[in-house]
Amino acid sequence: MKIRNGFVSNSSSSSFVVIGVKVNSKDYIKEDSDDYLDDIFENGVSALYIEEDDYDYVAGIVLADGDDYLENTSTTLEEFKEMSETVAKELKVDASKVSLITGTRAC
Repeated sequence: MKIRNGFVSNSSSSSFVVIGVKVNSKDYIKEDSDDYLDDIFENGVSALYIEEDDYDYVAGIVLADGDDYLENTSTTLEEFKEMSETVAKELKVDASKVSLITGTRAC
């Protein structure tokens, strides 16, 4: 009998790690526009569709997104602070609203 150690998934989902904020597309896209959030932001800030009850996107700097194993990396607190300030400036929110967001989303 073979035993698999590690992550196994047969679903269409991926895990993510983002330094950012949860947003609604209606706050960034005009109703008569065909723009997607991914095309709106700059400076390394992008959006991931998460389809939650209160919010439909996570916008920020994506540190990880996928169903594969994460590579071993490290980020200093100073780097997190700089990323947080970039996100706050790009999204026009107070830096205290920016957080480390993790979860799983449908792909």
